[in-house]
Amino acid sequence: MEIPKITNINIYPVTGLPRLKAYASITLNNCILIKNIKIIKTMTNKYRIAFSKESKNSPEIIVLLNQKVRSYFEYKILTEYFTGRDENFNQPEQD
Repeated sequence: MEIPKITNINIYPVTGLPRLKAYASITLNNCILIKNIKIIKTMTNKYRIAFSKESKNSPEIIVLLNQKVRSYFEYKILTEYFTGRDENFNQPEQD
């Protein structure tokens, strides 16, 4: 199985919420856009991504069934998140 290539990542910082740090949107193979991916800080100070639910009563729209794909998405999105913070084009994290 070939992993879809992430061709674009946009990060949207969030302030005022202790665990939610930002939202991300990604484009796959220049043709599929996935929006509202949460970047969260866990209770153990690790960063993870979570796909947003459409509403409280709806299941997740995107479910990654393969750990290799999940790891790739998480690595690319979190790298962009921390690179952006380091280059100061996003707002700094406020705890």
